[in-house]
Amino acid sequence: MFFFIKEGILNFFRNKYTNLLVLLVLSVSIFFASLFYLLSKNIDYLLEQIKRDISIIVYLDDNISLAQRQKIEEELKTLQSIIEMIKFIDKDAALEDLRMKSKELPQLIEGIIDNPLPAYYEIELKKIDDKIITAFKQIFSNLAGIESVDYGEKNLYRLEELRKKINITMISVSVIMALFILFIIYNIQQLAIFNRREEIEIQKMIGATKMNIRLPFLIETLIIIIISIILAQGFLFAIYKGITNNIINYSFFKNYNLLFFDKYELLYIFCGFCFIAIFAAVIAVSKFLNMTTDED
Repeated sequence: MFFFIKEGILNFFRNKYTNLLVLLVLSVSIFFASLFYLLSKNIDYLLEQIKRDISIIVYLDDNISLAQRQKIEEELKTLQSIIEMIKFIDKDAALEDLRMKSKELPQLIEGIIDNPLPAYYEIELKKIDDKIITAFKQIFSNLAGIESVDYGEKNLYRLEELRKKINITMISVSVIMALFILFIIYNIQQLAIFNRREEIEIQKMIGATKMNIRLPFLIETLIIIIISIILAQGFLFAIYKGITNNIINYSFFKNYNLLFFDKYELLYIFCGFCFIAIFAAVIAVSKFLNMTTDED
């Protein structure tokens, strides 16, 4: 086995200029494939964080009785396991909040004599999805004293649709880049085999098996792809650290942490690209060996 590893390393340095070019192309391809996957991961995480800011607003009738309000609060207590916080806003506080938000357009609230705004409960949830919204609907539909309820369904639907489109786009790009890598390695190995075809013929004449002929090419491919992965992930991590160190001062990102690959994801990426590379090399070498066998 040591002989084949030595041959693979020697093959790498025999074609060092070609292999350096291949390293550059593969590193860039792996970088962009990993970048799109990482972007998808961070966008997914960001949307999940934004979903947590979606609140359910329960607007109360102006003539709600004390007993009806107590009943609503009792029902809300049964959902404490999924509720982060409940805040009650009375009519006066609602109007004051509107005044604060309308400072730049005071004409919007000028002339208001009777407060038209209802009191309401603002309910912040630990997480929000269709099942939770359905549970709230079942409860509030049977309660008296409620004028209307804003479940945040429109915002939730928009976020879910955006997430699906982004994930499909990012995954599609990553798959295209992976296929591009397979195509590059396949053609590079075909070129390498063609350049060493006389050497391979001599090996066959002295009794070398197909596996003995394949191994140096496979080891050379493995060396190339491992170096490419290391270069691509190292560059991606450097960009990640540079971004996280510079955007921390922006208020928008103070509540959102950018993510990088965890150790398991890095292992999957490493094994995935190694598999693609070895698969392409095996096809290229096997095709040549089968052609030469047919000619013989």
